Parts: sequence; structure tokens; C-alpha cells
Amino acid sequence: MSDLVLRLARSGEDARIADFINQNVDMRLPLINRADFYQFYYAHTPGAAPQFALAEQDGEILCAAGYILANQSETGCLGFSLGCRKGP
Repeated sequence: MSDLVLRLARSGEDARIADFINQNVDMRLPLINRADFYQFYYAHTPGAAPQFALAEQDGEILCAAGYILANQSETGCLGFSLGCRKGP
């Protein structure tokens, strides 16, 4: 088993993250499953990485945490919006 890796999501990982969350949450969350909400909160810049931090081990997502930027300043401010860990 490899070490735990904590990293920010990369461009193109939207579907992988959404699949992980949908498999590990008991309901279909609107922020993930409504394209307009997802685009507004997590992927508002086309081609950019979705706003998630991930924990992975051996290439498998174990935890995903969504964040929302509160402003575009250099020092930035963000709010935690969604957390999901792999179920048993």
C-alpha cells in the first residue's frame, strides 16, 4: 500500500470526483449533479481544475472536499462546501 497523497484536483477530473461522491453519499447532491450548480460553484473557469482537494491512496480517491472561493484577491478566502469520504 502506498502513502496517502493529499492534492488539489486536476483539470478533467470532474466526472471522477462526481462519481466518487455519488457512490459514497446517500443522496444525489444538487451541487454535484445539477450542471448549472456544479459549474457555478466548482468549475466556473472553463478548462481549469475543479475546486476540490483530494486524498488518494494507490490511485483511489478516499476523500474529496469541495471548496468555494469567496473572492479573487491575492490572499484569497475560501469556504468549505462539501466533504465526502469513502464508505465502509
